[in-house]
Amino acid sequence: MGNGLWLITILKEQPWIGLVVGFALFLALFGLKKWLFAKMDSNKESP
Repeated sequence: MGNGLWLITILKEQPWIGLVVGFALFLALFGLKKWLFAKMDSNKESP
């Protein structure tokens, strides 16, 4: 529980950190999705 409060405190003091973290997570998810689709496509091509 203490960890969550610590995160909220940082976000209140420096909101830009939240934006940076959110953007990084978004990019990671986007990259993972692209990678998964590429992997699935290559699996379809080779029986």
